[in-house]
Amino acid sequence: MPPSSIGNIEQRLSKSSLKIVQLARALRVRPEWLATGMLPMEAYNAEVAEVTLKLARRIESLSPPQLSAVMAMVDAFTSATIELEQEPARRKTAA
Repeated sequence: MPPSSIGNIEQRLSKSSLKIVQLARALRVRPEWLATGMLPMEAYNAEVAEVTLKLARRIESLSPPQLSAVMAMVDAFTSATIELEQEPARRKTAA
């Protein structure tokens, strides 16, 4: 990745998720952390990075309605996962 791309990303001039994934791979950090700064910066994982790059490529090709539908599915999945993780604690409290 050329240095100018890194500078553009740093200045938020380039919003390409592919470039963020490539930069994260080079820096060995999570793309989510690099993009938002909110998630923990974890060690680079080649397998996760490869899947993330493939996903980013597919997402960039989606139309706005398709992207909205995917985001709704991700939100529903996240909510369901959180609910399932909290279920054992609710059972202990009720017992």
